[in-house]
Amino acid sequence: MDELYNIIGILFRKILPKQIIGGKYCYNKIPLELLEKISYAYEDNADEAEIHKRLQFFKNQVQFQLYEEQNYIANSESFNVFDLVEIFVRMILEARNSEVVCRFRYLQEWRQVTNKVENTVFLAAMYARMDYENGKIRRSFIWPDIIGHDNVQLNRILSDGISDNHFHLLGSVHYFSLSWLVLMNHVNEQNFVRQMDEMDNQRRNPRIRLSYDYEEDKFKIQHLQAALIRVYLFSELTGRYIELGTYYASWEKIVSYISQKSNGGMYEFALKYRDAIQYSIAYEQMGQLYKEYPEYCWLFQKIFNEKPAGVIEKELERLLTERDFTSAILDLAQKSGNILLRECTWLYKDNLREYEKEWREQTQTSVWRLLRNTSELLDFRTDLQIIIDSLLDKVQHINCDYAANGAGAWYDTDESQSLLIGERWLEYKMFRDRELLSENHFNLFYVYLLIKESFRMEIQQSNEKLGFTNFHKYQKRKGMFTSYYTYGELARAAIEASVRQQNIKSIEVRISFGESCAEDAELIRYYDREIQQGRLKEYADKYYYVMGFGKRVDNFRQIPSEYGHMFYRHYDLRARIRKEADGLIQLRRKNPEMAQRIKGIDAFSDEDGCRPEVFATVYRVLKKHSCYRGLSIKPEVPPLRETYHVGEVFTDIVDGLRAVDEAVHFLNLDCGDRLGHATVLGMDVEKWYEDCNFKISIRRMDYLDNVVWLYYKLLRYHIPDTDTLLQYLEIEFEKYFALIYSKFIGEGYIEDVARRACEYGSGYSEKYGSQARQTEQMSEAGQRRSSAYDFRYGIVRKNDGSIYDFNIRNYYYSWMLRGDHPGLYENGFYEQQLNVKSIWDECSVNREFPKDQRIRYILPAAVLNHFYHYNTYVRESGEKAETVKIPVNMVKAISLIQKAMQFELAQREIAIETNPSSNLMINRISSYDKHPIFKLYNMGLTHDVEKLEECPQLNVSINTDDQGVFATCLSNEYALVASSLSRMVDSDGNHVYKRAEIYQWIKNVQEMSNNQSFLKAEPRDEEGY
Repeated sequence: MDELYNIIGILFRKILPKQIIGGKYCYNKIPLELLEKISYAYEDNADEAEIHKRLQFFKNQVQFQLYEEQNYIANSESFNVFDLVEIFVRMILEARNSEVVCRFRYLQEWRQVTNKVENTVFLAAMYARMDYENGKIRRSFIWPDIIGHDNVQLNRILSDGISDNHFHLLGSVHYFSLSWLVLMNHVNEQNFVRQMDEMDNQRRNPRIRLSYDYEEDKFKIQHLQAALIRVYLFSELTGRYIELGTYYASWEKIVSYISQKSNGGMYEFALKYRDAIQYSIAYEQMGQLYKEYPEYCWLFQKIFNEKPAGVIEKELERLLTERDFTSAILDLAQKSGNILLRECTWLYKDNLREYEKEWREQTQTSVWRLLRNTSELLDFRTDLQIIIDSLLDKVQHINCDYAANGAGAWYDTDESQSLLIGERWLEYKMFRDRELLSENHFNLFYVYLLIKESFRMEIQQSNEKLGFTNFHKYQKRKGMFTSYYTYGELARAAIEASVRQQNIKSIEVRISFGESCAEDAELIRYYDREIQQGRLKEYADKYYYVMGFGKRVDNFRQIPSEYGHMFYRHYDLRARIRKEADGLIQLRRKNPEMAQRIKGIDAFSDEDGCRPEVFATVYRVLKKHSCYRGLSIKPEVPPLRETYHVGEVFTDIVDGLRAVDEAVHFLNLDCGDRLGHATVLGMDVEKWYEDCNFKISIRRMDYLDNVVWLYYKLLRYHIPDTDTLLQYLEIEFEKYFALIYSKFIGEGYIEDVARRACEYGSGYSEKYGSQARQTEQMSEAGQRRSSAYDFRYGIVRKNDGSIYDFNIRNYYYSWMLRGDHPGLYENGFYEQQLNVKSIWDECSVNREFPKDQRIRYILPAAVLNHFYHYNTYVRESGEKAETVKIPVNMVKAISLIQKAMQFELAQREIAIETNPSSNLMINRISSYDKHPIFKLYNMGLTHDVEKLEECPQLNVSINTDDQGVFATCLSNEYALVASSLSRMVDSDGNHVYKRAEIYQWIKNVQEMSNNQSFLKAEPRDEEGY
């Protein structure tokens, strides 16, 4: 039933709410022709005839299912949306111990569909079905955001405990559910309207325009439409009255009702009433008349509306002469003006059903009128908020949902889930009472779900676009509509969502730095206080913090050109992260109790345009820093552990591999440290370039760096049969070096740098075996030609007599120096720190890379590093983009380099944090069974010695990354990976892996994940600062 999954996606994502509101389509009569039209518009390489046949077959299957289950045949040329939902949940979901779980064999399909459509509608339908079949009335609407599955063996394995080593705190909140809750309860928030206008201008899921009238309403209109429908459905399901505008009673119905109720007698009453007016009967006698004829008295009072007695008497005289007295009364009543329906309440006290029917009919009419008249609906915004406020219990928290009142008495320590019960109850109730509700109700319910999905498509990442930019734009939207929640409430919701129904051993909570030591301390204190409430207190020792530096592109273009030479790359970001690191150092010194909660550091966000070199000095400083203060002083603060986001997104495989290499060497990562994502290490290189048609668009500077890096990695790893490729890379180097550097580097400048380098060099000439600086009597020409600096700086004279040579070797040397602080090369050559005054001075030089420290004294390398950092023209030229074709022989070589790097990292015992769902939604990875993790570690999946030896067996873990953004949880990530392995078949249709092998692999990864946790104690560094 693959077609069913696609059709459900179409029904909830491609049909416009206004098409249902306008009456063009109905929820139970969605034309087959429309589905064919939409399928043709959205499918690549689609054939209309093939689509028609496919949907015809699907229609027949649906009819058979409905006949089997409900013993009726559906309309032959249309579909009922909710029938398809019922078919889907019957097939995919099942009940286990009164809870809904997914059948493990359909876990991939469940993931596929719930990426497109929010899962609440399916879970509500399934719970309603369970209760209907069992004759139960549900009292609890607490269920997990991400449901489990029925694989008993896998559940038992994971019940031993799992660790999430990559958990961004504020990205792990299931934002959409909370956002929708806020939107449905706060319709008059002007800031939300502005946010919705922004979403309109930057839609992440624009629909294809199928016809001239196929145009979406603005989000601010859809918002009010959904809120209106929700209030109406709530009132219908609970029997509460709401008034959408002013309701007037029908005089015709009133007169008819009074006449029928009193069995006539209106004429006789009119005579008595006339006499009472004419002869001014005493008050007591008039009261007797009111008691005997209450309805008639009320009617006449409304008709005559306090007119003078003389006028009333004349009117009655005229009425009494009319042949059809009742019709005359009705005519006079209609002329007297409108009467409010609520004024008639007491009149219907003996027949409230009639009154309720009239009220609900008018409410229904008002709902459709407002839905169709959007300008009137916008004006109704304030009134709608008043209605919503009236439905809220006064004792409820501001963030609570009025719909929770429908679920009855409820309480649960799981606060985030308690907040969501109103929405769940409402959707559940619609399915539970399906046989009692009308077509009107379900048409409105369908519109409501369509609008809800429209918002979800823009708030939670659910489109099919790749790349970090797409992810980052969704990330920026996560807090658009959650301003009613504090960061503490969101943090608590994130932790609750993670520990719920999972045996969590540890959670690595990643947060950003504050502005100072005090702010960092307050941040940790605040989050701990907010999170550790209720039952979450028991998890206090199971989560810890990793502080993260934020990456961002260099803003050198904002610096005036005349000052550009004074600022190296990422000058402001480097200053910021140094300040953040200093704050952390101070916290570790001054407040060790609080600092113990921080176990490590990270650098995250978009790595495009922000290389590992930026964080090199900071990482070395924090790695070296220790707060060991002797046995008598407690508590001791252990050394900080390190992880780094890298190789997650990349414009080129080579660029991603180089970033990993830079992270390892520039940040001095080693045994026990981790790389976040590092997806590039396991990508299928050939397929990646095939998907790109062997073309990449990349910055000139990045491409030049990649060419040089690749050149030396071919030599470093002894990649065979690369002579032709090496020649090609040399040509590419010459071409792009000329474009970026050559025209901006003058010989006079180099000579001046060389002279100043020699003058500076006397302080350490003895160390490097060079001559002392010559006296002032030496001529300038003599200084330029002295063997002292020629030897010291390794200058190679070119044939034209110039004293410098910027060849590919020296460029590679310059790349190796990027791990040093750029300030050391401000004057064009390496200026050794002779007086080390602080840990920052000591760590400004990368002592571990390059291994040959003399490379810093090769003048061309130092000069190139200077120009890379300081020359505005070089930077601007390097920022220009190029489209480059990648030769096939280069692709094969890159694949071999990737493999060699895997083994090198395994030898260093650097661990890899994988995040399966995150990686699939950001990178070119088609399915979970194609995830890079299987190329990095396969022990347990095979007993073939050759396959085991070909795999690096890296230390890997499975994590969630941003579980709220990607709608997942940790056990779900394990299950999705295991499910994908269990479905893999070979060319003969045989399963590739046995279940026992899959479970063993899962156990191995589970164990590695638990051991990767920074909660594990590390040896103390007793020589820290």
